[in-house]
Amino acid sequence: MARSAGRIFAAAGLVFLPAKSLAQDLTRSDTSWSRYRNARFGTSVDVPGIFTMVEPAPANGDGRTFKSADGAELRVFGSHGATTVTVNFAAYRKWLLDSLQKDGVAIAYKAQGKEWFVASGTRGADIIYVKATEGCGATHEIRVTYPIAGRQAYDPLIGRLARSLGCLP
Repeated sequence: MARSAGRIFAAAGLVFLPAKSLAQDLTRSDTSWSRYRNARFGTSVDVPGIFTMVEPAPANGDGRTFKSADGAELRVFGSHGATTVTVNFAAYRKWLLDSLQKDGVAIAYKAQGKEWFVASGTRGADIIYVKATEGCGATHEIRVTYPIAGRQAYDPLIGRLARSLGCLP
């Protein structure tokens, strides 16, 4: 099937973005990254070009899921999780870490500041990286799952992903 620059193709519930085409909530920032912005919560993050498939947006508008050809996944979303699930962001960090461990993630690294939290580790043959920040009245998160065998391709992307996560002014 030939792709044209102005067409988006769907298969198995995923949207494939041709190199010159953009989804409604993505804007091109350079040749290999796009900027995702979520209007509902103000979440904003740079998305590496390796994530070429975009799942349909959820009905509630809380974020998007991006996938790569090798099965890696980037989830970007906003929520009022810190105050809905727990009483404050500090309690949310603990809840999130506990949730990851209950989900079978062997945490190898974690760091935190007053308004952010990072954890990464492994689950089976995958690396799991999670960052949550608080700002603009919401919690903003990225969750990246990628194969350990592909870490040479993905590890260098994590820094920019993490630094770019935030909220719209």
